[in-house]
Amino acid sequence: MNEGDEPKIEIIREKPDVSLEEEKKEPIEEEAHSKETPDSKDGEEVIEKKHAAPLNPEPKQEHKPHAPKKEIVINIEKHHIAYVLVALVFLGLGFGANLLINGQITGLSSGVDQLNIPQNSKAAQLIDDDPIKGDPKAPVTIVEFSDFQCPYCARFYSETLPQIVANYINTGKAKLVYRDFPLSFHENAQKAAEAAECADEQGMFWQMHDTLFENQNALGVASLKQYAKDLGLDSAAFDACLDSGSMTAETLADMQAGQSVGISGTPGFYVNDQLISGAQPFSVFEQAIEAALEN
Repeated sequence: MNEGDEPKIEIIREKPDVSLEEEKKEPIEEEAHSKETPDSKDGEEVIEKKHAAPLNPEPKQEHKPHAPKKEIVINIEKHHIAYVLVALVFLGLGFGANLLINGQITGLSSGVDQLNIPQNSKAAQLIDDDPIKGDPKAPVTIVEFSDFQCPYCARFYSETLPQIVANYINTGKAKLVYRDFPLSFHENAQKAAEAAECADEQGMFWQMHDTLFENQNALGVASLKQYAKDLGLDSAAFDACLDSGSMTAETLADMQAGQSVGISGTPGFYVNDQLISGAQPFSVFEQAIEAALEN
């Protein structure tokens, strides 16, 4: 440079390292993908850590300078806003899915707050168009799967049921739903179940129910028709119902419903969500009913 010449300043502008930006974005996308998996935990803490890390990137000596910091910060904030929104959506869906799953396992009943999963949903879900003893609005539901020819069912009828009726059904705390479960090796069980259903058509189910258990050793078709006469039913209508087999499908539907929830023998019960198998003493039912009332 000659004396007197003005010094020239040469400004060298270097382009941002695009490959490095992509290198930084790529792991963020991978983390977001893993964030979306259902097994992720502590989602919000992970988001905060990822948000904090890229704000002060440490330039590596072997690379060229990054693009202006302001531009990088804006881009990262946009990405993280999207990640936060996605995470919130997945958290919301997870909460809703949990309610939906519980609703399907426990069965939401009408008139119940959807966020308050009722404890009696298992039994309530088993109610079809079956006969109910007691107040249909009683808080505790007892569903009985029974066989009129089963000796253990007769024991429950004579020893335990009267105490349940006196202490819980007549007081409005519980209701009893009867469903058929005629076992194939009891030759008269199927027709006896149909006889009770035919009596129900005339509003006399429980009267026939009691008669069948009290005469368990005489459940032939002729006896069933005689019981209908003795109870004052319309004999012609009852006989036609019993002879036609029109109630066979109803009794089999009850049995299939029981099998679907784990009933394999008689008697079998659900007290709200609690399964009770066999002709248990009153104390077992008392404990289950009291627990259901507390919930």
